[in-house]
Amino acid sequence: MKRIKKFIGITLIVLLLTGIAAGCGQTDNSTPSNQDNNSSQQEEKTNITLYFSDKDALNLVAENREVAKGSKSMEQIIIEELIAGPENPEHLRTVPAETKLLSVEVKEGTVFIDFSEEFITKHWGGSTGESFTVYSIVNSLTELPDLKSVQFLVNGKKIETLAGHMDLSVPIERNEMLIKK
Repeated sequence: MKRIKKFIGITLIVLLLTGIAAGCGQTDNSTPSNQDNNSSQQEEKTNITLYFSDKDALNLVAENREVAKGSKSMEQIIIEELIAGPENPEHLRTVPAETKLLSVEVKEGTVFIDFSEEFITKHWGGSTGESFTVYSIVNSLTELPDLKSVQFLVNGKKIETLAGHMDLSVPIERNEMLIKK
């Protein structure tokens, strides 16, 4: 009797393991209708306005983009697109490409943007460079309704300045004087 129980137990284990192994290699042959619905929802497009430097570094210029919204916040999408840089070859980058976005949080009309240290360490410096970086971000984000200002953070902490020319310890509001009309 013990032999039979042992044989049945081993057989069940082998069958179970075989079934698990076979299941791991299976492909999903179900109809893609649910997947299509999900991807079409994720591919919902929206238009955003980003500000980059003009080629002479005299003004900020608008660049309109159609982006997939997906599950990201609009604030996150805008910052990621600014980090990616301009699409128009006549426009210049305003945020160091090595910068990573760590978090985005909105509180009472102020968006708190937390960047990696490369935001500072890879920045090219200069008062114009600093101003264009700050206001390309602020002006792009304040295109969104209900956003009034941006608080800059690096590694979760407020920063006093980016390149030594602007006080970033307080939230920064939109500046349209830099935008080329």
